[in-house]
Amino acid sequence: ASSALSPDGRLFAVANFHDGVDWYTVEDAKYVNTTRFDTKEHFKVQIQFTGLNTVIVGHSRGRMALMNVLTQVNPERLYTVFGA
Repeated sequence: ASSALSPDGRLFAVANFHDGVDWYTVEDAKYVNTTRFDTKEHFKVQIQFTGLNTVIVGHSRGRMALMNVLTQVNPERLYTVFGA
């Protein structure tokens, strides 16, 4: 699994191999939520905070998903195009 710490150090997000991204508070180490999306082949992917409570997560098929701690399912999917 991959993980990221929010810029203010209050949230910890983990891209799990099973069903999406797990969110935890740092101060009291409590589980907050899981943002569910299809992880397909269960490869390790990158995760990075883009704000205090929003992350962008890689996908095993070259896509990315943008989500925040309140997203329950079906995060915004971003498609990338490589090459000329």
